[in-house]
Amino acid sequence: MNRSFYQIFWILTLFTIASCDDDKGDTNSVVAEADREFVMNAADEGLFQISAGQVALNNGASKRYADFGQLMIDGYTASNRELQDYAASKNLNVRTTLSDTRQQTLDTLSGRKGMELDTVYATAMLVAHSNTITYFEAQKETVTDAQLRTWIEKKLPTLRQYLEQAKVLNDTLQ
Repeated sequence: MNRSFYQIFWILTLFTIASCDDDKGDTNSVVAEADREFVMNAADEGLFQISAGQVALNNGASKRYADFGQLMIDGYTASNRELQDYAASKNLNVRTTLSDTRQQTLDTLSGRKGMELDTVYATAMLVAHSNTITYFEAQKETVTDAQLRTWIEKKLPTLRQYLEQAKVLNDTLQ
């Protein structure tokens, strides 16, 4: 009888240990699929802006475009770092290579130099930032993670500034 009691005790103990969850990080690591998708898309845009900024910096004709390219490199590098920190806290992997669509756009930019690049780059930045703002505004209303929503709200004013600067660049071409 005593032996049976110890066997049952150990079985119950093992069962209890096996069924216990370490809740320390679980609430942070559960991310809705839509939030996960937003993080991937935002990281993709950041990678594109960094790469396109590098192209403008190296191959553009005008210092204005090179300066804007450097602003994109600096700004989006910081944003992607913040996204990576967020993703790490949620056990997510962040995109480290461009999506096919963004790579095609980058290839189009990379194939140009001088004034031709400046023209295409200015238009691409106008379209990209306009689309990004629209996307972020929509996602701000649909993401479920409060930390992610706060990050989006924090980024929108900067994105609007980038859009205004892209408009100025685009207007100087006409």
